[in-house]
Amino acid sequence: PNPRELLKIPGNETCADCRSGQATWASVNLGVLVCIDCSGVHRSLGTHVSSVKSVTLDSWRPEWVERVRQVGNNRANLFFELRVPPKYLPLQARRSASRLDRDRWIKLKYVRRRFAPSSSAPHELLTQGLALPESYEAPEPGASDEEEDVLPEGAGSPQRSDQEAASRPAAAASAGGLGGGGKTSSS
Repeated sequence: PNPRELLKIPGNETCADCRSGQATWASVNLGVLVCIDCSGVHRSLGTHVSSVKSVTLDSWRPEWVERVRQVGNNRANLFFELRVPPKYLPLQARRSASRLDRDRWIKLKYVRRRFAPSSSAPHELLTQGLALPESYEAPEPGASDEEEDVLPEGAGSPQRSDQEAASRPAAAASAGGLGGGGKTSSS
């Protein structure tokens, strides 16, 4: 089974998370295809949350291909983005604008499951040998849904996306302090 075939499934051609990037990476346990920038955030979540593989560069196990074929971006988002409270709509709209917003959106979506029902996620149902439902019951509104959406304490300023950073090596080098760790050896 060729993982590239998964990109032909409707909904899988663009990133499951930012919906703007071309899907060339996958979270093989969640069953979704993501862009290179979102794949970096998925990697930071740890393999217990998201196990990331390249659609074109990595060798895939048959069960990974089957998981992504069965779940896919549309079905996963039907669950993980079932009810986005109004206060998160601005974040949802700008989720691909900066690394900070992308990181925050993906963590709310998969780690906190802020927009999902309390039932098992599609990948969890498949692991239990259960069929995927056509729809899910919407989660109850939360007490904080109408409060202003503010950044968590200690959140930094927006960063460039991984793709932006990779395309600007001269700018990164001229920023100084990169590489070397700041220590020199003396004899």
